[in-house]
Amino acid sequence: MKIHEHQAQIKFDDILEHRLSVIFDFTQGIVSSFSDGYMQTMYQAVSEACEKSGNIVRSNEIGSPALSFLQALKNIQFGVDRAGKISRPEFHLGTDAFKKLEEDAERLGNKFKEEVERVTKEKEEEALAREAERLSRFKGS
Repeated sequence: MKIHEHQAQIKFDDILEHRLSVIFDFTQGIVSSFSDGYMQTMYQAVSEACEKSGNIVRSNEIGSPALSFLQALKNIQFGVDRAGKISRPEFHLGTDAFKKLEEDAERLGNKFKEEVERVTKEKEEEALAREAERLSRFKGS
């Protein structure tokens, strides 16, 4: 278990002078600090789980951010929610990584985009088929 800590201060003079904005700034600082800490812990846990399972695509080995994205898309399964709708995966990227991915996808052109659409459709069909199979085990039981 990881401990999350935050330290904050409010100057006594700010309170004496009725600067109420410091209360908002104080609480925003705490919320932001804890949020950042939790996000860092979550990404670290996900990263460790992926490393352990071997479910990793390394862009530097593939040589292309867009082709790495496509490979990651091929490696995962889509889900189906309670309403029977496809639940697509989320990809989390920093601003710079996202920009590189966009630029690389544009460079690769329509053929790349069509392949992403084909793989996405295939993954959606597989997810619906798995869900239909799962539900069939409960009907008539």
